[in-house]
Amino acid sequence: MINSFKKFITLLAITLCCWVTYHATRLAIADIIHYPVKNWIESVDITMPISEFELIQAEDKILKSIRFNPDNAEYWEYLGRIHYLRAISHYQDDSLFNKFILMAYHSHKKAISLRPQWPYSWANLALMKSHLQQLDVEYLYAVNQAVLYGPWEIASNEAIVQAGFNGWRKLNINSRNMTTEALERVYQQAPKAARALLAHYSRQATVCPMLVLDKFRQDKICKDIPLFTPSTPNR
Repeated sequence: MINSFKKFITLLAITLCCWVTYHATRLAIADIIHYPVKNWIESVDITMPISEFELIQAEDKILKSIRFNPDNAEYWEYLGRIHYLRAISHYQDDSLFNKFILMAYHSHKKAISLRPQWPYSWANLALMKSHLQQLDVEYLYAVNQAVLYGPWEIASNEAIVQAGFNGWRKLNINSRNMTTEALERVYQQAPKAARALLAHYSRQATVCPMLVLDKFRQDKICKDIPLFTPSTPNR
């Protein structure tokens, strides 16, 4: 009887060790596969054309990581960014652009469900909503959450600014102020990036008069813009 019990305990211990080893191996493989994708996404220049082969290859790799570890929020976040890059590469085709934007939206939603305090996912969710022209309660909530969890994260603030500039004409004054405040936070850490955002979206005429950061108002990107305009109240 005692020997049988010892054998059972030994077998149970071996089974548990095998189970732990199996899952640890899966997690390790998922991480190994995703590292090249992470490095590629962080180094890619979105102003330059990206080949469809590179995008599909990156997507295939991150999907493999997700299959090994489906509860990793970072993998879903990177999948969303890859979908966004695919959308940008098809910006001339409305159908494909919207298809990939919607896929990115769902990937960021999944990432948020797994890690709700990650500002990047909230900011990117707001960015996808702006591309879908859905400047609704979910959009505003995503912006607020991004600011709450990462007020000084440059990448998060850049996404908030892009989202706000995308839907600028449809935003009320409070939402425009939130966009401008995010731009000012970018400027305080990366002036060149803030200037590039203003220039890319051609928002100097409406945004510069709203700035409260003196150094930014006097910057070369805003120096020729009147400080106040009748249509744009100062904050």
